Amino acid sequence: MNYTYADLADLLYAQETPQIDGGIKGIAYDTRRIYGADDLAFFALHTTKDNGHVYIQDAYDKGVRCFVVQEDVDLPHDACVLKVEDTLEALQTLAKKHREQFSYPVIAITGSYGKTMAKEWLYSLLKDDYQIIRSPKSYNSQLGVALSLLEMSHEHNLAIIEVGISEPGEMEILEDIVDPTLGIFTGIGAAHQENFESEKQHVKEKLKLFKHANFVFAQEEYASPFRRSKINVEYPSQPAKALAAMAATPFKATLENCIECALFLGRQPEDMEPLVKQLPTVASRMEILVGKNDNLLINDTYSLDLHALEQALNYLLSIKEKKQKIAVIDLTLSSKDEQEKVVAFMDNFPLDEVYFLKDEIIPEALDNIKNAAILFKAKRRSFIKKEIENFKEKKHDTWLEIDQSAILENIQLFRSKLNNNTQLLCMVKASSYGSGDVKMAHLLESAGVDYLGVAYADEGVDLRKAGIQSPIMVMNTSESAFQEIIKHDLEPAIFDLPQLEAFIRSLIRFKKTNFPIHIKVETGMNRLGFSEEDLEGLFELLQAQPEVTVKSVYSHLASSDDAASSFTHKQAKRFAQYKDIFDHKLGANIHYHLLNSSGILNFPEYQYSMVRLGIGMYGYIPHQNGLKPSLSWYTRISQIKEIEAGETVGYNQSFTANKKMHIATLPIGYSDGLRRVLGHGKGEFFLAGKKVHTLGNICMDMCMIDVTDITCKKGDLVEIIGDNNDIFDLAKASETIVYELMTGISKRVERVYLQH
Repeated sequence: MNYTYADLADLLYAQETPQIDGGIKGIAYDTRRIYGADDLAFFALHTTKDNGHVYIQDAYDKGVRCFVVQEDVDLPHDACVLKVEDTLEALQTLAKKHREQFSYPVIAITGSYGKTMAKEWLYSLLKDDYQIIRSPKSYNSQLGVALSLLEMSHEHNLAIIEVGISEPGEMEILEDIVDPTLGIFTGIGAAHQENFESEKQHVKEKLKLFKHANFVFAQEEYASPFRRSKINVEYPSQPAKALAAMAATPFKATLENCIECALFLGRQPEDMEPLVKQLPTVASRMEILVGKNDNLLINDTYSLDLHALEQALNYLLSIKEKKQKIAVIDLTLSSKDEQEKVVAFMDNFPLDEVYFLKDEIIPEALDNIKNAAILFKAKRRSFIKKEIENFKEKKHDTWLEIDQSAILENIQLFRSKLNNNTQLLCMVKASSYGSGDVKMAHLLESAGVDYLGVAYADEGVDLRKAGIQSPIMVMNTSESAFQEIIKHDLEPAIFDLPQLEAFIRSLIRFKKTNFPIHIKVETGMNRLGFSEEDLEGLFELLQAQPEVTVKSVYSHLASSDDAASSFTHKQAKRFAQYKDIFDHKLGANIHYHLLNSSGILNFPEYQYSMVRLGIGMYGYIPHQNGLKPSLSWYTRISQIKEIEAGETVGYNQSFTANKKMHIATLPIGYSDGLRRVLGHGKGEFFLAGKKVHTLGNICMDMCMIDVTDITCKKGDLVEIIGDNNDIFDLAKASETIVYELMTGISKRVERVYLQH
């Protein structure tokens, strides 16, 4: 039988699904993300790109027993198959019914640009007063909105939902299921403009979302369409504008709307001021690549409307590590009117050079540019996407993606655990845990962190040469590096008297006084640091010599990963005793820091006036909800071979096939950071929706995998670390820890920096 959408929603929501004990607790539509499937309903969605009915057997094999379909399917008798006319409409009806169970406010955000940015900013402004459910990532489509609404629960008291449309008629469907209480309208740009008769029609369609909303927050330039639509609208007040002016972002209008909404919901201006100052700059889907001739490439070939262009140009101008700023704008897919608008708009930005492309030819002059930041901006289908490859420094088919937006969100999460006056020192040692020291340092500096930390002086020197101006603490300082430390205004950690005496002699030679230093004390790690018996000599030297001034006193926890560690409390007690002594001897104008990433989460009571954030920025602390993984490691298939039973694979003939097999060779080996212990099936990767395993030994530059039961071809993407292949699992299989895995990824592996 065919179910009506309403009947299906009632059936699933009432948890009375036939053959499913206990009813349905959740839904799935992507078999790659199915875990614990016995209480899920799988919706076989049919889109222009794919057909979910193809994956029904895979879902069944993973334990799903309830299926919502729009085509006839053949499944065993223990499966519950519910057939409807359209599975997406059925899912939307279920989302509507779920939304109706909650009376708390729902804030809907729409517009042609800045929806995700507005959502994240509004969340940051309100999260201290509300338990908020918000759309994950950029889930604002017909499917994404439904999935977002299904996340609502009685644990929350506010929802923030992104809503996007690409053509007329879509918004009425979404308005019906979202039923927003309040709204934010970010504005109209050229995105999807080709699907509407005019900008006026585009605005009118967007505003249909708010026809039953109590209030909408928008800019006054849209007063006329709001008036025609008879929608209650609030424009930014002076307090909202004043607060937005404090933020380091070019997108003041969007921020003003968010602040006005937060004021409406009861937030006080004085409470929001520190939050506004900490809001990260959010760029849109940019890739930051290392280019030839020491250039930095920004690939933003996704949209060319003026708002997206402004966002990209402001990001280009914000890059401090390259003085020369160049833009390459592809106009080949733009109308004459669009071209004229873009050319005129570019006059507002002080760039060194702009290249407008009106045919599919790259200017030869780009080959001669050195040490510059180059923005490539174009529409999504531009020819320039492939041309960018020719300007990249490395073309190794193995690369590491670093999600800078996820890193910034993780930093915000750690900041939320700290007192307002607690300073943040972010560690960028070991090439920022393998992610790239210079790029990370610039990101952290722009995010407003108070200090950077490195292991050795040469790391700090490289940052200074790259234009980093933040204070830099050097954790392990050798006497041979003193001259460079002084020359580049680095701040050494001092851990014994001979080291301090030698450093003072260097300062005297360079005629320096009041040079900042950091004192490390021993509390139980037994690695480096002054002990109690050293303190008398230390204070005598500090009080006698004007060459140095103590900026901070710190120590290192040995077991902060363990929230139940009694040893951590013993260390903290010992550190408190040191603090009393230093306060008495040197006064109160000194920072104290004990906590690392795990310490911030597990022992926040010991945060003092500064904390040190390291691997936590990247999201890799076990068993911690809310942190976002930031690294993805990929490679591509170089070649596929068919081998017969009895043939061997790799060095030492260490694998022998017992049947006819297909094997794929990947351009990644132990010189890239893939540990040799991962050979012989211990290495597990992800290809074409399935797990694959290594065959034979890992070679220096390559490895082989079994693809016998997988449909794949040369050039296909293989995930080493990512959404489907957890870094903790790979570290365990590698017989190491995540720290070593990250820092061991070779420099020849290209780093690609992403921002959403």
